[in-house]
Amino acid sequence: MDVKEEIYRLQKRVNEYHQKVERILGYTKGVLWFETPNPLLGGITPLDMIKMGRHEKLFKFIDNQIAEGGWEKDDAKHND
Repeated sequence: MDVKEEIYRLQKRVNEYHQKVERILGYTKGVLWFETPNPLLGGITPLDMIKMGRHEKLFKFIDNQIAEGGWEKDDAKHND
């Protein structure tokens, strides 16, 4: 796989995970979640994890949060 294909594949996956988070938290809270330092991620932002190449760990974290109901139901109720 060449570099362009790899970049495209990563962009597509990041977009898929962003949409997963948005569906649960709503647009505004979803954007803020990606830009806010998270203590469960070592105090860095999810966006920084992607920039640092730690996207697979982030994707696993998001999947676990969804599977375990890690986001409060109140967050899901207040979608924007």
